[in-house]
Amino acid sequence: MKTLQVSKVHDMVSSKGTSSATVTLLKSDGTQRVINGLFKPSSNLEMDASLTKEGRIPIYCLAENAWKSFKDHRVLEIV
Repeated sequence: MKTLQVSKVHDMVSSKGTSSATVTLLKSDGTQRVINGLFKPSSNLEMDASLTKEGRIPIYCLAENAWKSFKDHRVLEIV
């Protein structure tokens, strides 16, 4: 499984804006995780600053109604 280039990940996140996205990630144990959510929700949802540290990208998970984050170098796909 080949991950996307970090610069491409950041470009794709920026281009999504307030649109929903499905992100497929490679977890450290080799399994995959899929998150459906928004990078920029239209409402002001508070986010913990720790979600943006160390190359992490925050995403508001629609299924859990909570902020999540992922490391930019572990992304397999963003649609």
